[in-house]
Amino acid sequence: MRIVLTALLITIVLSCHKEPVNQPPVAAFSVEPSFGDTETRFVFDGSLSTDPDQEDSLLWVRWDWEGDGIYDSYFVQTKIHTRQFEQIGNYTVRMQVRDNEGVTDTSHHQISVHRGSAAPLEPFAPNPRDSANNIVFNGRLSWVGVDPDDDPMVYDVYLGTTSDPPLVATDLIIDEYYPAGIIPGELYYWRVVVRDELLEETSGPVWRFSTHSGSYITDTLVDTRDGEVYKTLLLNGRWWMTENLRYKHEGYSHCYDDLEENCKIYGHYYYAGTQDSVICPEGWRYPSRNEWDELEAHLGMERSDINRYGVWRGSDQADQLIVGGSSGLNFLHTGYRDDEGNWQYFGERFYFGITT
Repeated sequence: MRIVLTALLITIVLSCHKEPVNQPPVAAFSVEPSFGDTETRFVFDGSLSTDPDQEDSLLWVRWDWEGDGIYDSYFVQTKIHTRQFEQIGNYTVRMQVRDNEGVTDTSHHQISVHRGSAAPLEPFAPNPRDSANNIVFNGRLSWVGVDPDDDPMVYDVYLGTTSDPPLVATDLIIDEYYPAGIIPGELYYWRVVVRDELLEETSGPVWRFSTHSGSYITDTLVDTRDGEVYKTLLLNGRWWMTENLRYKHEGYSHCYDDLEENCKIYGHYYYAGTQDSVICPEGWRYPSRNEWDELEAHLGMERSDINRYGVWRGSDQADQLIVGGSSGLNFLHTGYRDDEGNWQYFGERFYFGITT
């Protein structure tokens, strides 16, 4: 028996369709307010942007605040931004929006920024510095004043010997004042009030400084080894030499430029590490680290500064220590001699040994 297999042909009808074309987003944003000053915080809202193919919240935006074609931010999905403009003028702010396919659109708004009316900043950087002790007053008070809007400013100065000092000068157009009649050995308080042309006013803190009495407790020291006589000074409960040692110790000391006559002026230079018992007159020694610290504190250095080693520190303490300074120690800028015999920082710095 023959079996005939009959194939059944099945026809499947397929339907083809065209992929939709991505539509570009539409950039739109608002700004509030549309004009203001250098103190105004403008709010830019790019959530008005739309896209026909995706959720509007998934759009990316970036901003060109000056309208110079250079975008000042990356693309982000955060639509609301605030901006404060420091300079007056008219700005064309541009926003570019981008969808997930990388298609972009831009929109812009113009805003006007006028001069602000912010009050001047609190005066700062007083000279003499706040809480400076025993200063030799140079006749000048100074400070720094700043107005956020760059408005012209005038100053009133209050100065006296009470914590609420009286007004002594008004409407100064420069940030300095030259008071008369400053008395030695007196504690002074002072403050500055600054005013701009819109009559916005700011008062600074009350600063203080004390002036040196002009008198010192002094004595002399005779070095029995060579008969050299030195001036000495009682300062903060300790006796200090106010002249560099002129004691010559063979193999341990040198004269500046290797000229003997310089030792009579600047004293001898001694190798670091030389024992004070070898160098100092009988009954005298190098100061300790702590004694240097206490001297700096007596001259007005902040304790937080004193505890910082290996860095520049203090304010006017070096000026008080040098010749003509209020401390009376009259230290000379003698520099040092390095291991190769070269003279370093002569006339610029001074270096001293300590017991430690």
